[in-house]
Amino acid sequence: MKKTTALMIAIAMALTAPAAAATKKKAKPADTMSEAHKTNDASWRLVKGSLPIWLPSWAQPIYQSVNKEEQQDTAAKPKRVKKAKAAQ
Repeated sequence: MKKTTALMIAIAMALTAPAAAATKKKAKPADTMSEAHKTNDASWRLVKGSLPIWLPSWAQPIYQSVNKEEQQDTAAKPKRVKKAKAAQ
């Protein structure tokens, strides 16, 4: 009787061990960017910012109206500000 109880407890512990280990994953910080990603992002901002220079004159009002709507949408959303930890 004692042997079967000990065996059942051992089996239950073996079955729950993977589930307990799976919950201990470390979360990756969301705002880490690699150097390649930063370079690509900077290049995209440069191209996007210089687009009005290359557009023909008839397309300027269309671009400006779309660009203003995007700016208003992003300004309406509150941004989260993370406080930097003081250097120790």
